[in-house]
Amino acid sequence: MHAWHRSGFPEVFAEREGIGDLGYLGSGLITPRRKPPGQEQSAGDKAANRSVSTLRAAVERAIAHLRTRNTITGCAS
Repeated sequence: MHAWHRSGFPEVFAEREGIGDLGYLGSGLITPRRKPPGQEQSAGDKAANRSVSTLRAAVERAIAHLRTRNTITGCAS
């Protein structure tokens, strides 16, 4: 969260919805739903998490593609 706030991205993406992993809980991004302590996750939460993961996977694949093509400067492949 610290890096997210220092990056300036919250202001840039203020008008848009973003997707993050559980490390971004409380940031305003769409994140997976956590499992309640000592309980099973509901079917609705599991379905919502699958949807978030599907969207995030597409973005992660695109970033990986750019990295392997050395499109993003300064990134190791």
